[in-house]
Amino acid sequence: MEHLGFETKASFVLVIETSAMFQRPGQAQLLADGNCVLVSMGGVPTRACRRFVRRLADEKKIPVYVFVTGTPTGS
Repeated sequence: MEHLGFETKASFVLVIETSAMFQRPGQAQLLADGNCVLVSMGGVPTRACRRFVRRLADEKKIPVYVFVTGTPTGS
């Protein structure tokens, strides 16, 4: 992951907890003009997913917003 470089003009990163919630914004076309990086965590995110989001935040100075269900049990 460290040797990869990337460029973006995105205004923010939107991280979505589950695949079902990830598909929702696309269906509603809410993010058509959002100019963002959209990341699905698929439930529990992998280390690579977390590292990718962290690198975007740190290196590109892009704010990260996370959309989760917020259930205490995680289900």
